Amino acid sequence: MKAIAFAVLVAAVACVACNNDKAEAAHEQALAASAAAAAASAEHQKDMAEANKEAQQAASAAAVQAAAHALAEAKEDEQKAAAEARADVLANPGKYLKASDPRTYDKGIINSYRQLVGLTVLNTSKFPLTNVTGTVTWMSGGATLGTTPFQITGSIAPGQSESFTQAAGTLSAPTTIQGAATPQIAFTHATIATR
Repeated sequence: MKAIAFAVLVAAVACVACNNDKAEAAHEQALAASAAAAAASAEHQKDMAEANKEAQQAASAAAVQAAAHALAEAKEDEQKAAAEARADVLANPGKYLKASDPRTYDKGIINSYRQLVGLTVLNTSKFPLTNVTGTVTWMSGGATLGTTPFQITGSIAPGQSESFTQAAGTLSAPTTIQGAATPQIAFTHATIATR
């Protein structure tokens, strides 16, 4: 009987040892599977990071391209607006040139020979203007007595006033024979000065 009990004990120890080997093998397999899963997760995270980086680079490139396009459109609009403004100044100089302080001289002794001898001009445009010409309409008591041309020599800076006179040689205007009293100034031509 002792021999049977001993045999059962040896068999039980052998079974425990066998189970320990199986458990250890299963544990090693579980560790290997865990390591493989961790490696796959790290690879997946690396792939996701690269995909995010590529997406950010694509978005940045698209934003730069959109900004460049908007800038080009704004510049084109600005150039178009400047061209339209230039054309309007050339077509309508009277909108941008304002006369003040007209000075006249009466040359006549018997008849009245009026002449425009001085004038101040304000340039309200964004461009320097030169080669300015216009007309003086001579009025008396609400009636038009005559019209004479005038020409200005010199340039008027944007937003600036300049005075022009016969004495300085910057204003030329003929006399009118009628007994005119009040001059009315109108601008008919101007060119944009090159800087």
